[in-house]
Amino acid sequence: MSYTGWNWTQIEQCLGRSEFKLSDRLFVGLPFLIFSKISVALNVIFMRIIHANRSTLDANLKRHVYSLAIACTGYMSVNFWSHIPIVLFAADIRDPLNIILATPNSFFYQASMNKC
Repeated sequence: MSYTGWNWTQIEQCLGRSEFKLSDRLFVGLPFLIFSKISVALNVIFMRIIHANRSTLDANLKRHVYSLAIACTGYMSVNFWSHIPIVLFAADIRDPLNIILATPNSFFYQASMNKC
């Protein structure tokens, strides 16, 4: 059994050569933006609770949890300057700049994995 039909639309979309409709970008981008904002807000609230409750946690555990919250906030912050402009506004960020903008994502991911 051989497959003779090529769906060029899917191939172009996979390779990033076609434009997506605004409705598709909003369908993916708006929830992504909302969840990113909620995540950063919850991490900031969590850090403020940890900072305010001095007697609740052991100092060593508090330091680890605080650094994990900072690492997660930094990891999510990359969405605001790299991922969301690409998804919502179809920004064309070329490779050297894209790598530079996404590098903190890798560093904060490694920082969060080292805390667990």
